[in-house]
Amino acid sequence: MSIKTLLPSLGGNQRIILCEGKFDFNFIDSILSLRTNRIDIYPAHAVKSLAPVRAFLEQGIIIRDRDFKFTVEQAQDSFTTTEHETIWKRYDIEGYLLYADWIQQAFETIQSTRPGRKLSVPSVEQIEAFIIAKSREQILHYAGNRTVKDLHPSFSMLHEATQLKVSDPTPTDVTACVDDFTRQIDNLRIQAGELDTLPELQPENIAIRLQDYLQRYDEFAQNMDTIRIHFSGKKLLEAVWAEWLQPLRIKDFGKDDLSKELIPIAKGYATHLALLRDDERLGDFALLGEKSLADGTAL
Repeated sequence: MSIKTLLPSLGGNQRIILCEGKFDFNFIDSILSLRTNRIDIYPAHAVKSLAPVRAFLEQGIIIRDRDFKFTVEQAQDSFTTTEHETIWKRYDIEGYLLYADWIQQAFETIQSTRPGRKLSVPSVEQIEAFIIAKSREQILHYAGNRTVKDLHPSFSMLHEATQLKVSDPTPTDVTACVDDFTRQIDNLRIQAGELDTLPELQPENIAIRLQDYLQRYDEFAQNMDTIRIHFSGKKLLEAVWAEWLQPLRIKDFGKDDLSKELIPIAKGYATHLALLRDDERLGDFALLGEKSLADGTAL
């Protein structure tokens, strides 16, 4: 039965949360099922497929990743919401798993369940240092995305522009980085004749925006709290997997499996909380559930 068919048939006090995919469903359900059985969660598998069911959301809400949907200024300490739609506070849902002590626990579990693999479990400090270093390597990617989207939201070459690289991802000479980026993006701009005359895509305007975002993301990459808000937890967990787990060649354990391994750890953590909504790690899940229930219930 499709979501579109199911939603109008639901009655009583049951509430609905529509999320983006199966991983989101597993994570949200594992946490909220500890607190209430009055919420049904359905994965829509892609943001595009959420649009047809918006009219059927009288009994629920949509929850989506933040990604680049909002400006840096809108990435505040609370959800961005409409009546029937909520955006995670963090860049993506995987950001709620991006805790070095949980990752260390996952490594220990992998080590104990696969004794034939010689995994040297890193310390919490080593894991955090690695995540911060990887975030700093991605500063240009995020600054470039923001720059192009700000200057021309419908820029047809957004994807190509965000793939631009410089020789040093964390250059000491910011001017050289800006020059390199603007030169490459200007070449792309010229190739797209319909954009050739747009003043906002002139190199000097790109340079001003890019330099500003490079400075901002450099600050965001300094600590784990801001990394979870402004950088992709999914990509950083994949980088952790590539650093420590991929070399072990564990059968049937790919780059997405570390995130899956972290869900039961997060659930175990949530089990011991008196009130979920007050927790700095998983409190947003309680706020999501409370918004869905809409009856004053505190989770």
